[in-house]
Amino acid sequence: MTQLIITILTFLFVACSSLQGPNTEHLIGQTVILPNEIYHTHTFKNNTIIHYLDSSICIPCNFDLINIWNRYTNELDSLNVDLIILCNIKYDTTLLEIARKNRISCPIYFTSGDSYKTNNKLPDSYEYQTIMIDSSMQIEWVGLPVINKLTWNKFIKHKKQTKHEKNI
Repeated sequence: MTQLIITILTFLFVACSSLQGPNTEHLIGQTVILPNEIYHTHTFKNNTIIHYLDSSICIPCNFDLINIWNRYTNELDSLNVDLIILCNIKYDTTLLEIARKNRISCPIYFTSGDSYKTNNKLPDSYEYQTIMIDSSMQIEWVGLPVINKLTWNKFIKHKKQTKHEKNI
């Protein structure tokens, strides 16, 4: 009986751990490696959210997800947080048309190959491929903060806390 209880508790622990997503703590504080085209065209003066997307989910689904960012533009501005989108998808005018229709106004960069994701050791799950970096290019946040209201509130609390710590 005791062995059965231990087995059930172990199963529940493993199941609950997997629901939390991959461990991303090792990424915090790491310097992000960006494709050269971004370094030459974007000035990183504020914290910047890099929303990475690739073909792991459908392209219109990606842009529907990105459209959610439009709801948070004012809050990001008030926190001095920029947003850029990095597409690991072949440059396509259809993508830009989708972005235009969704009124996505942040910079969109296209890159080929998987080097950004690989070099920065990003998890395979798209929910954890969005990062926020500070002006020194170090990762401060991992995860898609607009995935739900709870995550957004955690992101805002984190951002305000780190802003306060830097002012001390």
